Amino acid sequence: MVAKATGVTTGVRTCFEIDERDEYHVARNLLVRRCVVWARERSLPADPELLRSALDSRHYSSDGRLTYWTPAHVRHHLLEWIPRYLDAEPEELAAAPEVLRSLLRFIADYGLRDPRGAALPDNEAAIDAAAREYPAALADVERYGVGKYWSLLARRHGVSVDDAERLAAFQRRARRERLGVDEALLARLTAAQAGHWQPGEERAPAQLPVALPDDHRLADAAATGTTVARVHGLIRWLGDTGRPVDPATGGLTGHRSRELVAAIGAGSRAEADLLVAWAKRARLVRRYRGRLVPVARARRVLADPIALWRRLFEAIPALGGRFLRPDPAAPPSALEPGFDEVLPDILSSLYSLPSPMPVKRLEETVWWHCCGAVVDIESMPPQVRRRQRGLLERDLTGLWDRLTDLGAVRRDFGVTDPVFLADLSGDGIDSPFDPDTTADLAAELRQPTELVRLTDLATFVLRDRMLAEGREAGLVGELAASEATEMLGVVTQHYPPAAAASEVDAWLSEPGRDLEALLDVARATPLRSRAAAILELLYDVQPGSAKLLRRVRSDPALAPAALVCLVETGILDLIDLTDDERQLLTAESSLRLMELDGPGEIIAGLEELPRHDARRVLHRVLTSGHPDRQGLAEFRRLVVSRMRRDRGAMPPGTPTWTPERLGATRRARIRRGGHG
Repeated sequence: MVAKATGVTTGVRTCFEIDERDEYHVARNLLVRRCVVWARERSLPADPELLRSALDSRHYSSDGRLTYWTPAHVRHHLLEWIPRYLDAEPEELAAAPEVLRSLLRFIADYGLRDPRGAALPDNEAAIDAAAREYPAALADVERYGVGKYWSLLARRHGVSVDDAERLAAFQRRARRERLGVDEALLARLTAAQAGHWQPGEERAPAQLPVALPDDHRLADAAATGTTVARVHGLIRWLGDTGRPVDPATGGLTGHRSRELVAAIGAGSRAEADLLVAWAKRARLVRRYRGRLVPVARARRVLADPIALWRRLFEAIPALGGRFLRPDPAAPPSALEPGFDEVLPDILSSLYSLPSPMPVKRLEETVWWHCCGAVVDIESMPPQVRRRQRGLLERDLTGLWDRLTDLGAVRRDFGVTDPVFLADLSGDGIDSPFDPDTTADLAAELRQPTELVRLTDLATFVLRDRMLAEGREAGLVGELAASEATEMLGVVTQHYPPAAAASEVDAWLSEPGRDLEALLDVARATPLRSRAAAILELLYDVQPGSAKLLRRVRSDPALAPAALVCLVETGILDLIDLTDDERQLLTAESSLRLMELDGPGEIIAGLEELPRHDARRVLHRVLTSGHPDRQGLAEFRRLVVSRMRRDRGAMPPGTPTWTPERLGATRRARIRRGGHG
């Protein structure tokens, strides 16, 4: 509901949004290119098409992390993704299990594995198990996607599938002439496809990493909440034998309900009745032979504060409007029909926020984007709109009251963090609301207002839910036991500066670790942009970083990345570098640009130069003495050779070449408005 800026430092990215098509393809091409060379050196299979398919199966997923693999992902790729989407004959796909094994080994060897996924031996065991089912899965036409079904049928009739119009014409002809089309099978495939994640579907946004207290503090917080205390009061009041219920309604009689109000300290009978309904939904009490009794199997849950809190928290959506308004006779708001879907959105919008959210901002979002999906806000008469808005405000107030009693949110009154005003300011072009709403909301949020944030308990339970859904939800400190290269890979891509500093400090605090171990990762990485990201991270989070960068300026392996970082941060100017260092800087920038944006960006930049200047740049890169021999070999093959073939396409021009012209650094692209 509010975009969360990460501000992360990153090298070669291994996680992209669905709409970042070009950026993903550049990264995929790089990984496939490097994996093929790596596998060839080890005599391992590495078919490029199958490698691309494996990366696609992770990109087009609920989290999109290319190097995060578990046995479930292995099985999905081999037994679902390939049979559904890869339109090739089974014999052409037979090598997929071993190609996936090569990819996972390559990812681990390159230091790109996300340590929050499964260990390599566990994933390889999953490959072995899935490989036994793989031939049958490939042969099972019921697993085909609709597109694959038509592509295979067209190819078998000699029709090219590269031309969409010809393929569509073939489909019409095949149905008309009955060219082996199984309409019943197609109907089943179409129905099955509707239940699967489709490439291009929007995924849930990644969450910023959170910091949480230890289990003892979480348990103490769970045990002291108002709702948990009332549940324990309810169980004590029921006793071992329970209390009679009204045979007609199944609820407590008026007399018993009033007794319960006094026993648990509730404010009204409606609240006491809600608590009973809530405890039923949480499987803590039940109706048995005309009496309301505790559930015997729930005793262990009642003795565990966190388990009890989780039960109550997870039962909320099933209560629906009853949770919003304890009095069932009160009129509902437009929030009620989709409450089970809206509530997770509301809670997710609060998750991992560095500062509390203004309640009014969240209310406005719920009104326009959630209630607006149920009722036609724009066409409502003013009096109806005011009434509906009043009902929504009442229900949201009830929601906050009960979440506060449970200990899921904490409310306060104070000044709004500027981040919640950023898209409402200026001309309001970035605002998700109409101009009048934007202006009114911005004015209101500039005054002290009610604020809300999740508690640690709610964050803890929501994070578990997100992980179960396969979503990105980091925890500061969870990487302390990881290898340095894997910890740095996660931190440089997914952590904002403050969380990154905490994670690096936690890692360094373990015995036998020091800053030199992190520098060794930068020295050893075969990816230039990753070495730069590590140095930038250490510069951002470590004291004395300027001295560190000056020290590694003369390091044979780190000097190129250090020079770029020194210039980017303003510690040095280009005039402070020697001629050899400026040449090394040009080479480093070029190789990094090739990794991040592809060789086409370098070629496009060089084609703007006069031909003799372009040749000079190419010569300086190739003769720079840069330590990345593989990168230089790729540069020669993908840039130099191509430009020699197409040098007639390089137009004459007048721009003057300077070493920073090819400054393909992350910070430089951000300044130009490019992606980071």
